[in-house]
Amino acid sequence: MGQSPPNVVWVSLESVRADRTSLEGYESETTPALASIADAPDGVALSNCFCQGRWTPAASASMLTGTYLTTHRVGFEGEEVHRVPDGLSTVPELLGRQGYRTGCLSSNSYLSSATGLDRGFDRFLRPDKYDAVRNPGTVLRYLSRPRRYRGLSMGAKRLTLTYDLLTATAKRWIEEFARADPFFLYLHYNTSHHPYRPPHSYLENHLAETELTPDEAIEVAREVTENMWTVMAEGCSLTERQRTALRATYDASIAYVDEMVGELFEHVSEVAPENTVVVVTGDHGELFGERGILGHNLVLHDGVTRVPMVIHGLEDLAPGPDDVVQHIDVTRTVLAAAGADTTQCQGVDLRTETPRAAISQRGPRPADIDRLLEHNPSFDDSRLHRSAVDAVRTHQFKYVEWDDGATLYRPPDETTDVAREYPEVHARLADHLAERRPAIERDPAGREEAEFTDAMRDQLRDMGYI
Repeated sequence: MGQSPPNVVWVSLESVRADRTSLEGYESETTPALASIADAPDGVALSNCFCQGRWTPAASASMLTGTYLTTHRVGFEGEEVHRVPDGLSTVPELLGRQGYRTGCLSSNSYLSSATGLDRGFDRFLRPDKYDAVRNPGTVLRYLSRPRRYRGLSMGAKRLTLTYDLLTATAKRWIEEFARADPFFLYLHYNTSHHPYRPPHSYLENHLAETELTPDEAIEVAREVTENMWTVMAEGCSLTERQRTALRATYDASIAYVDEMVGELFEHVSEVAPENTVVVVTGDHGELFGERGILGHNLVLHDGVTRVPMVIHGLEDLAPGPDDVVQHIDVTRTVLAAAGADTTQCQGVDLRTETPRAAISQRGPRPADIDRLLEHNPSFDDSRLHRSAVDAVRTHQFKYVEWDDGATLYRPPDETTDVAREYPEVHARLADHLAERRPAIERDPAGREEAEFTDAMRDQLRDMGYI
């Protein structure tokens, strides 16, 4: 990579957990394109990357400010999502001051003008599910690739066309941006958020050894995710048919977006092959019954917090492939490589330093626990926490702290408290969290609540958020 500021293409993949990717040797080939990028010259996969929040508004705001959840507080209070505070700069604002052209393509309404995460982007597009149908380019793409859309309902076809529109638009913007200034493009694909509705052509590959048809798998998975709070309240006892449907539809959704990632990377390699950094990661993960939880709710289990992280074009990173890193470390590294101000960043520059640990956070969730008890008054909520929760992750341990308690795990076991066995580790990680707290807690006074348009609310309703 040369001395001039690098171009940056950052791709965020909705709800993709690390161990369901080909990077992890997963039994299904879900991300061959992502694995190919990692294996390419100047590519690397960081296998222990952790997000800062359990859901999109929190995780995205951390990636786009370089700060912890309790600093930006977007998505901290749960359903009352707030805007990025004026006192924090966004990554596009910081890069814009360095002469970057900036653009964002988002298919999630939490990454929009409602939360202020569009701030600083020269171009910002958050298409609704009808925009793609009106676009001549995506209609032609639909007509030229009929197998991709075969069997899908009209609603699912509109969503698939939306992702095609994002990809086509991203390729066009990259071409335009690459002609002049250094550029930063942030792209958020919502493809793998529940309810999972992958194109049948991808789903068939993941149902080959089952008795389910694509339509049956989509419907069974939809019934589970639409009723996930009831399912969790009743002990998360899924049938084999339900588990198969969830696994296949989720994996196929990841495989679908992986193909678009590969298409984008190939385009970047053709149009801006020199001095371009490509980052591909999951914004957070997803649970399928671990700790009795579905989706990305309530707990900071590794299935939610450990995400794929592939970086291409950043040389001589200090961490090894298995070292623990965080989203906000990558944010700081990208900003530093661009010569931008990193004063507000709470991660480390991975070109010179390996972080001591990763911190993930979750705000208080009393309403969610009450919802479980409404469905089942005898539900045992003793293992869940109404207050805010912090998790500190090292290579071997996970320390979890809430208002009136703390526990220590040795992942992958996240049910057995080993604090008595490793009291020095428990104390060390508690101290690490305490040291970071002065940097990550700020006065939340004066925050503005996010304001969503009817179209945004429709999209969030379609995802099961409201």
